[in-house]
Amino acid sequence: MEKIRTINIAFILIGVAWLLLGSLVYFIDRPPDQTYFVYSSGINLTLFDIIPNLFGALCKSLPSFIHVFSFILITAGLLSCLKICYLIICLGWFFIDCAFELGQKYHTLSLKIILD
Repeated sequence: MEKIRTINIAFILIGVAWLLLGSLVYFIDRPPDQTYFVYSSGINLTLFDIIPNLFGALCKSLPSFIHVFSFILITAGLLSCLKICYLIICLGWFFIDCAFELGQKYHTLSLKIILD
């Protein structure tokens, strides 16, 4: 008889916690005009220049790592599968993140495929 796998709540909660921690980079260490959801909101959501820089030089690349790490944990928690499945989840999010990073690097190419 096959064991029924349940959702791993701990993975999901840890993933969401890391995602919230990663969002602090945008509120604390980045100027509001460099972050769309901070800049475009009608209220002042930024703590930039109010409290000291918490993440230092890591603030440029830390969100990319934390987003992928969080999405891996959340996806793994929802699927709750065998170890090989976790490897596939990690590789899948790695390739998705690579695609987004390439889209940022070569933004003129990616903008050509978006309709006006």
